[in-house]
Amino acid sequence: MDLVFCAKSTAASAITAPSEKMRIKSDGSINFGPTGDSDWNMLRANKASSTLRFGANLAIKDCYSLTFNYTSTGSDSNYLSWNCYGTSNTLTLTAQDRVGINTSTPGAALHVAGSVASVQLGTSVTGTLTPSSFTAARTGTFSDTDSIICNEALKVGTRGIYISSDRRVKRSIEVIPNDIGRKFVEDVDPVKYVLIESNDDKEQLGYIAQDVAREHSLLISLAEDPSMKAGDDPWSMEGIRLSVSYERAIPLLHAALRDAFARIQELKKEVDELRSIIAE
Repeated sequence: MDLVFCAKSTAASAITAPSEKMRIKSDGSINFGPTGDSDWNMLRANKASSTLRFGANLAIKDCYSLTFNYTSTGSDSNYLSWNCYGTSNTLTLTAQDRVGINTSTPGAALHVAGSVASVQLGTSVTGTLTPSSFTAARTGTFSDTDSIICNEALKVGTRGIYISSDRRVKRSIEVIPNDIGRKFVEDVDPVKYVLIESNDDKEQLGYIAQDVAREHSLLISLAEDPSMKAGDDPWSMEGIRLSVSYERAIPLLHAALRDAFARIQELKKEVDELRSIIAE
């Protein structure tokens, strides 16, 4: 048996029958408005908004409101907002599966209208790079483990990317031996490829992270990615995506070039000596 609560207009001329406002069903579920299929249902048919408010007092900052904003049946404009009393658009969940902070109309899966003060290290952030620009800002100091991982090619403007290289912020400085640079060039093949997740078939240039990792793991960064399946290579781990630091590869290539120049000079010296002997 269900327990039903009804209400009737208080107007003296009202002749309509009482309308159902709340129903407690025999299975323990509670319904405000039309009967729903959950344990607790608050459905207000065609009402512009329905609000659940809780806290200490009905005053600014003393309570919170959870409001469903209704436009029409099946509309992408329907959304749920979570606000401190006296504020708006603190957190919005839309019918398009988007999340907005300080906006009721998020234009992406996560849309923050305003600044982001900090990002905790040890976590990864993914997003969309637009053709026009990509701006990242945060307070504090970047550690040597920070990175931006891009599935598409990152186009850099004329200002370029500058990396802190001041001697005063470094310790344990050692010159990379030429033979280490030569080993990197011998171990790793430069390749051209097309990204599986790319929107076009444009060829890219670079390295295969697994090839680099076998002997030069210092150039490798690991990030969690549930879409990555385990492979035959020991470095192709389940749920882990590998990325290559091309910036760190530059000093190794520099050492390899220096090694090549040194060998050229040695060969030139030998050739000059042979020419002198022949000339005699």
